[in-house]
Amino acid sequence: EWKKDYAAWSLDEEIDLAKAKIESSENMTVHDYQRILHSFFISTRDYHVSNEYYSTEMALLPFEVKSAEGHYIITDASNNYFQEMASLGLYRGSKIPSIGDELLMFDGKPIDEAISQLKNDELGNPSSKTSQVLAEGVLTQRLRSIGHQVPHGTIHLQFKKMTGEVITAEMEWVYSPEKIANKSLSSFKVMTAAAMNMFGFAESIEYKESPDLAPVVPERYKTMVINPVANALSKDRSKVYEEFFAQAGKDAYNSQDQAERGIPTPSLDRGLLTLGTKIWQESASSHFKAYIYRSPLTQKRVGYVRISTYQPTDNYNNVTTFAMQLASVLRYFETSTDALVIDQVDNPGGIFLYAYAILSMLTDHPLIALQHQATITQEDVAQAFKDIEQITYELQMGASVSLMLGYPVTPEFLLGQLSYSEFIISEWEAGNTLTGNRPVQGIDIIDPHPQAHYSKPIVILVDSRDFSCADIVPAILQDNGRALVFGAQTAGAGGIVKQHSYPNLFGLANFSYTASIFERQNGTRLENLGVTPDMPYELTKDDLLYGYKGYIQAVNKAIELQMAK
Repeated sequence: EWKKDYAAWSLDEEIDLAKAKIESSENMTVHDYQRILHSFFISTRDYHVSNEYYSTEMALLPFEVKSAEGHYIITDASNNYFQEMASLGLYRGSKIPSIGDELLMFDGKPIDEAISQLKNDELGNPSSKTSQVLAEGVLTQRLRSIGHQVPHGTIHLQFKKMTGEVITAEMEWVYSPEKIANKSLSSFKVMTAAAMNMFGFAESIEYKESPDLAPVVPERYKTMVINPVANALSKDRSKVYEEFFAQAGKDAYNSQDQAERGIPTPSLDRGLLTLGTKIWQESASSHFKAYIYRSPLTQKRVGYVRISTYQPTDNYNNVTTFAMQLASVLRYFETSTDALVIDQVDNPGGIFLYAYAILSMLTDHPLIALQHQATITQEDVAQAFKDIEQITYELQMGASVSLMLGYPVTPEFLLGQLSYSEFIISEWEAGNTLTGNRPVQGIDIIDPHPQAHYSKPIVILVDSRDFSCADIVPAILQDNGRALVFGAQTAGAGGIVKQHSYPNLFGLANFSYTASIFERQNGTRLENLGVTPDMPYELTKDDLLYGYKGYIQAVNKAIELQMAK
C-alpha cells in the first residue's frame, strides 16, 4: 500500500509486464531472463529490493565521477592504471583523465544523458537524488552479479582538463568475462514454465533464509538493514585490474606492493577528512578513523570519527570488538572534547543492533527508538516460539549484563524481546500478515551504554548514499534532538531487509526485499523519504575541485551553531 501511495506502483501490473516479456521472447537466454527479473525488482523504487546472480562478468573503468551544479567532475582516478592501459594500447588519447577534470561525453552521449539512462535501466527511480549518486558509481562499474547489463570493448570519452583543454579519447573496458555459460532456457526442460511461476510466486517454491554466519549469535539478533547495491559497489576490484592486464600480455604488479598499484584514490578520503588543525589522532590500527582538532571558528576542541559502515565485519562474533573500539574513542572524547562530528557519509547500512549500540554510546539520557510494521510468515512465528523459549531460559538464569553485537543485554532488554516475540505470535493468530506498529525488536528506549556515553553536542554528516542503518541513526538522533543533521537527504531505505534463495537454473543466487516499514516519532515513514538535514548542504563544483573547502567551512559553522544551543 505504501508503494502504491508513494509511487503508484502495482505488484500485479509489474508481474503481468514481466510475464509478457517472457512470453514474447524467442530463444531466451539465462541472461535475458535475469534482465527481466532485474527490471521487475527495480520497478519497486525500493533500495532494499535487489537480486544477486552467480556471475563473474563485470566491466570497469579506472575513474569515478561526482556531479555538482550540473558538472560531472572526476573525483577518483588511477594514474597508474591509465598509464598501464596507454602502454598496452588500451587507452588512446593525447592526455589521460585526472582528478578535477570534467567529463563531458560518455560512450558517444552527453554525460547527463548517459547517467539518465542508467537511472532508468539499472536503478529504476530516475527522480531520486540517491539514484543519481548510485548511477554515478554504476557509470564506471558494471556488475552482472547485481543484474547490470555489462558492456565490453571500446568506449569513447570526452573530458575537459582543468586548463580548459578538451580531450577526446577512446579506451577499452577493463572486462572480466562470464565463466558460467549463458545457456538458452530452451536447453533446460520446463524452464519457461518455471520462469513464469517465479513471477506468480508459486507455492511449490520453498524460500529459505541465507545460512547463518555465526551460530554463536542467536538468530533474533541478526537483523540486517543494508543496501546490497551500495555494498557491492564499495568492494575493492584491484584484482580484476591485475588479471585484465596480465591477460593483455603485461603483468606489471608482481614486483610492486599494494601501495604502488595505483588503486583509485578519492580526491577526498573520508577517513582523512581534516576539519581543522589536529591535536590528537587515533592509532592507525583502529577500525575507526578518529581525531581531535581545534575549531578554526571557536578554537574549541572537536572530536571527529568516521563510521563508513554499520557492518564492520562479516563475522558476527567479532562485532562487539569493533563496538568496544568505538567506546574507547568516545570515552576519551567525553573528557577531551567540546563537541563531536560523526561522519557517516556513503554508508550502505549494516547490522541493526550494532547501529543501536552506537546510538547508545552517543547519549547520556534515554532515546526514544523507532517503531515499525513488519510482514510476517510462518517462519517468523516459528522463530518467535524458539525465541520465547530461549529468552525465558536466559531470564531464569539471571545472567549479568553482557554485550551482543555491542548492545547491552540487560533483563529489561530481554523482557522487551520477549514481549515482541509474543506480539508476533498474537498478530499471526489474529490473521495479520502485516503487523501493527511496534518498537523494532522490542526496543522502545535506547539507554546510555555502560561502556561509553558521550554527552556533548553532536553534528552528524549525511548524504544521499546513506542507506538503511545510516537512515536509522540520524533519524533517531534528530527525533530526540540529540544531534544536528548536516548534508544531503539520506536514501530512505527504511525497513528490515530479508534475503531469500531457492534452487533454480536461472543463476539467481538470492533476492532481498524490505520486510518492514520504519516509523519516526512524528508518524512519518523513513521508506523513500529518508532524513531531511537540519542544515542542508549540496556539494559544489568548487568543493570537488579544491579540496572541499566550502564543505569544511559549513561543517564547522554547523558545529558552532550546535555548541551555541
